[in-house]
Amino acid sequence: METHPVELSPNLTTHLHIREGCCYPDWAAIWNEIEECAPEAERPVLWKVVVLAWVAQVQVHLGEKYVTWETDRFLYISDAAVEVVQDADKTCTSALQRIEASLAGLPADPFHGNSKQIVLIFSDIDAYCRYIAFFHPEGEFPMSGGVCLAQSGYPHIAIPAKDQSTDQLALAHELTHLWVSHLPLPLWLNEALAMRMEQIVCGQQPLHLDREILERHASYWNKDTIQEFWTGASWQIPGESHELSYALAQLLLLKIETVLAAPRPKLVEFIAQATGDDAGESAFQSTFDASLGDLVASILGEGPWSPAPDTWAIPDGSDSDESSHGRP
Repeated sequence: METHPVELSPNLTTHLHIREGCCYPDWAAIWNEIEECAPEAERPVLWKVVVLAWVAQVQVHLGEKYVTWETDRFLYISDAAVEVVQDADKTCTSALQRIEASLAGLPADPFHGNSKQIVLIFSDIDAYCRYIAFFHPEGEFPMSGGVCLAQSGYPHIAIPAKDQSTDQLALAHELTHLWVSHLPLPLWLNEALAMRMEQIVCGQQPLHLDREILERHASYWNKDTIQEFWTGASWQIPGESHELSYALAQLLLLKIETVLAAPRPKLVEFIAQATGDDAGESAFQSTFDASLGDLVASILGEGPWSPAPDTWAIPDGSDSDESSHGRP
């Protein structure tokens, strides 16, 4: 059903800023306002009010063609035909159920776990690019089939509609990023989980490691490029680095599930503890009594494969965590 505008207190309304023709709230200020002024028992309800008000503002500023739809688990903003939104909701609802079942046991997200999940569906690719450009202040970003926007704000998904439909793989991928967005995961594990859930939700086969793929990995990864993989920098390098990073992440998770025969609770334990500070190395050691370097060696052979966080340099003013995740 369609949603209706929601009134906010003046203090919270001042944090719903209009920039570049759309509403991009100051979520940090909203968070502080709610934490300081609202009793703990009232905060979940207030957060829902804030989110509804934000969604209403996004709809208004995107234009009259855009309609907001509410279902049991999701809020959609879209200019696409109602059939497209209904198809997307069917995919999202099924995917979220599978994701929740597969990742059951992870710590809950106190920020948005009790509210609706937000999905923006754009039939106009230019409007899609304009909206997500705000989250890439450097001015350049790769074209994607969808993106989870999770930096310092309310995590939500933006996705272009193609040929009067939405990409089921992209929705499953971005919903996974959304579901784990509160966890400080290393990028390789975050992407590996998203690709694995694509396979589970959409019935895709896991990546097959044939001789040609193995030779490409063996010739590309070395003591320097593997550290770029662990830090997440390799995903930002177009071409072979970007492609092989996705492939290696998939292979590592597959090795955990098959070679280590990790039962689901053990895998969830690792995911819950892994952080980008060391690419998940300490969590992997404590959970599986082995190094991530050993895991890579099972694919590439012996080599200097372990994460070496002491050698990582993080540029001034930057953050080692990725703020948005897009499906290539």
